[in-house]
Amino acid sequence: MVLALGETHPLMCRKQEMQRKRSRKRCALVGWLSMAGTLGACSSWERFWERDFEPSSSDTDAPRPNESTSNEADTHSSPPEIDTSGWSREKMFAYFNKLRGDGYPLDEMPRRLETPESKVPCLASDQQLYRGTHVKFIPITVHPAFVERLEKLELLFAEEAESFYGRPPRTVLHAGGYACRVSHFQSTRISEHAFGNAVDITEFSFGPLPEEMREIVSDTVPKGAFQVSILTHWTSKGGAVADLHQSFLRSLGERIAHEKVIRVVLGPGHRGHQSHLHLDMSPWRYVDL
Repeated sequence: MVLALGETHPLMCRKQEMQRKRSRKRCALVGWLSMAGTLGACSSWERFWERDFEPSSSDTDAPRPNESTSNEADTHSSPPEIDTSGWSREKMFAYFNKLRGDGYPLDEMPRRLETPESKVPCLASDQQLYRGTHVKFIPITVHPAFVERLEKLELLFAEEAESFYGRPPRTVLHAGGYACRVSHFQSTRISEHAFGNAVDITEFSFGPLPEEMREIVSDTVPKGAFQVSILTHWTSKGGAVADLHQSFLRSLGERIAHEKVIRVVLGPGHRGHQSHLHLDMSPWRYVDL
């Protein structure tokens, strides 16, 4: 067969198309592997929450995203090398939280005292009084950065309560937010309460069930006003209503942990937390219900 100038044989066209498809598949595979490696590296840092990275007298700033390098091609093939030898534990986690898109203003605050007698660096002047946005809170003093997380928590409270009781909580009760102190069990560990970065939820108060919901909900659901207490209902004492309250609290705790609205979720299964759910925004994640 004789081909005119510029004409391509059909077999050659098919061969070229197959080569292009194989090339695209290789590019997609390389991209997927790169993304998986990055996510794996980030998630592995969540398991470092128990380790201490000793801070040095000089701290190094994290690299700026737009900072130029001597070799432009290298910036696309691998992340820049970072000397983390002088970084504190908090700065290390703050950096990786930003990489995951979960940066938080209080992440780099020191969480350790040199001695038990050292003064606690509280943030008293930065606090604000909060009364709730989607669900009413008994007024609580917290840091403004923590308010955004509380608003997201309120939506979870409302959604879970409506699925169990046919209405959201009327009021969220708590044992406090801001408190200038160290941890109850570690004399050199600064409590997240010292930054207004934590809340201890004790109870949920519910109003009467609306008339239009009375024919929809289960007969087990209380129709009048009632309260659900962590201390009383986390472990059921028997009976259909007590079992319902326990299921609500356990489901709520698991959902808070699963959706990662809050990084630290501690419940009655954790020492010293029999009466409340402790929720805070430490730089690292930890769940113990």
